[in-house]
Amino acid sequence: FAVFGFVYASGPGGLIYNKLYPKLLPGRPFLTALIDNLTNTPFLYMPLYYGLAEIIKDVAKNELFTRSASGMLSSAFTVWASNFPEDFKMSCTFWIPSQAFNFYFFPVHLRMTVMGAIGFGWIAILSAF
Repeated sequence: FAVFGFVYASGPGGLIYNKLYPKLLPGRPFLTALIDNLTNTPFLYMPLYYGLAEIIKDVAKNELFTRSASGMLSSAFTVWASNFPEDFKMSCTFWIPSQAFNFYFFPVHLRMTVMGAIGFGWIAILSAF
C-alpha cells in the first residue's frame, strides 16, 4: 500500500487534488467529493491500484517480468471489473464524506496529507473485505 500511495500521490493524485480540483471546483467541497468518487476513484485510482497489485504479486512470488505487460494489465482489468460493484459502493460510502470533510476544512496544500491519514481507515476496510 505504501508503494501505491507514493505512486498515486506523487503523480496523478497530486495533480488532480492540488491543481485540477481547486481550479475547476473552488469552494465546492461537496461537489468535488462527489465528482471525485464518480470519476477519478473508479476509473483512475482503482485501475492503478489493481495494476500495481499485479506487479507486487509477481514480486512476492519472485516472478517479476515472467508475464507480459499485456498479461498483467489483462489480469488487473479482470480483477478491477469483478470487484467494481463492491469497490464502488464501499468507496462512495467511505470517501464521499471523508473527502467532503477534507475539502471543506483543509487547505489545498494539506489535502494529500489528510487523505493519507484517512487512508489508513480505507486500507483497513479493503483488507477486511
